[in-house]
Amino acid sequence: MSHRSLQYGCARNVLAITHMAFKFNFDVPGDSLQEDERTDEVEQPIKAIKINDKHYEIAKECSPVTIKFSDGTQLLTVRPSDAEKKCRNSTTICEAIRSHSDLIAGKYEGGLKIWEGSVDLCQYLITNKVQFHSKSVLELGCGAGLPGLYALKKGASCVHFQDFNFDVLETMTTPNTILNTSIEHHPSLANKCKFYAGDWLSFLNHLTKRRKEETKYDIILTSETIYNPQYHKHLYNLMRSVIKPDGVAWIRYLAAKAYYFGLGGGIQQFTQMVRQDGFFDSRTVWSTDEGLERNIIQFRPKLI
Repeated sequence: MSHRSLQYGCARNVLAITHMAFKFNFDVPGDSLQEDERTDEVEQPIKAIKINDKHYEIAKECSPVTIKFSDGTQLLTVRPSDAEKKCRNSTTICEAIRSHSDLIAGKYEGGLKIWEGSVDLCQYLITNKVQFHSKSVLELGCGAGLPGLYALKKGASCVHFQDFNFDVLETMTTPNTILNTSIEHHPSLANKCKFYAGDWLSFLNHLTKRRKEETKYDIILTSETIYNPQYHKHLYNLMRSVIKPDGVAWIRYLAAKAYYFGLGGGIQQFTQMVRQDGFFDSRTVWSTDEGLERNIIQFRPKLI
């Protein structure tokens, strides 16, 4: 396999390997959606994916991109254009490719793109030496899954990945997991990593139907997931419901642009909802104004 290497310095270098168009295709009136403007969502069944021979074949055939971080850490990822070719039977993703759109409401959430927020989040975890050894980790809206894969490389006991699109998990996240581990046999890797396709409301309902101890995580990671305020509450309820009730492992990080133009989503609106609910303390742990302002927020359940 031939590798293309990218040095982390500015997230725009990473985005250069993907379609550069940053086009949101949501039909949202005005800058935001009010609570009474939203319609009830129809719950879709969650699709659980297990690593199999197909994913190993994709990993074997691809020419992965190597993303290098400041301390020498490297993460491999399937090239987005290669993943797109594997999705030719997906009418939704083909529609997104033809229209050069990163997001199609309720259909495609941009999972075949390496978003700068996920790179920012990885670099933050590396710089601050966040410990993952023996921790259970959940990455929400994972796409390529870079933060979750970093946690896996650093000794997490398990890493679960959730993304809206089944095809994203099949053609990018699962092969990436294989590329970034030395585990060669399906059962070993499958026991540590699980993959779930579906929306956050359905995922929460899926988890709550299982045994309690299996639905809690030490660390939750998510990046570029608050672009649409219509889904803020679902994301927040999921995060609140599945965090473990003990110790410093209650850390969760949210990496996103300060404001998503045309959609009304952003950190200020999301953290205001968090403060009003009162369950979490939150603080900004990293920010940059290079290009659009980007931030990383740390959430901890309040000690009662």
